[in-house]
Amino acid sequence: MKKRADALKPFYVSLQSSIASAESRALFPPFGNFFMFESVKALYEPENADQSSSAHAAARNAIMDDASRFAVEIKASFLSQLVKAPNEAGTELSCDDAGAVTLSQAAVEQLAEGDESAVKCPSYWRTTYMTFPAVLDHYKVCGSQPLTAKSLSTNVAGIVATRHVIAVVDTVEPDRFKDNPLSTTTLYALGTAFKCDDCKSRDGAVGPAVWSARYQGSARWSGMVQHILDKHAQPALALPTIEYTPLAPPSPGQDNPGGFFVEDDG
Repeated sequence: MKKRADALKPFYVSLQSSIASAESRALFPPFGNFFMFESVKALYEPENADQSSSAHAAARNAIMDDASRFAVEIKASFLSQLVKAPNEAGTELSCDDAGAVTLSQAAVEQLAEGDESAVKCPSYWRTTYMTFPAVLDHYKVCGSQPLTAKSLSTNVAGIVATRHVIAVVDTVEPDRFKDNPLSTTTLYALGTAFKCDDCKSRDGAVGPAVWSARYQGSARWSGMVQHILDKHAQPALALPTIEYTPLAPPSPGQDNPGGFFVEDDG
């Protein structure tokens, strides 16, 4: 059955590629969710399942309806958490007399585009942070498990950790984002320029083995955010001292542009 399900991947890719809107394409479900749709199961669960192009065409509308429901559910869940977390983290948002956040749909979606709203790729081993729904496209490449409505959500600790990393950059380079506005793209352009001084200084105190497991050396902004959440959030979030060292720009004619080498993950 798995072989029959995997045989649907070209059909899956063609359906996603047929969507004109970039946002709607990103919201198209990962394959792990796609093959759980009842409309898709009919194409691979029976041993004699018809996987012809005509069978695909006949199932297309029902599949796209299921995909639309997935998009609505995961977006609604993300946006509801998105409003709650920044408000609890101290972001000034419009509220009514009872303290409930009152934002228009356009304002909420604009909030989702901000760097503080970036969320970690649901793949366990990844430290890539991206805004929604672009993070879904990233997960489609590196993840295989089906997502739930709660797989992607912002939280207070993540927002505070992100602010902390950005504040360090602003302190060292006050004009860093003057010409290139702050975004996840400009944050990734900083390269592996961050180190946790709190963990680095514990080498002699806790022994090299423990220190090695805790301190991972230089990291990108997203890796440092995840380091804070993994190593400095229990029992309560305690923001560590972060060292930010701007990477040297590439030299003219340099084959490997130094600090601007791009890796696969955060």
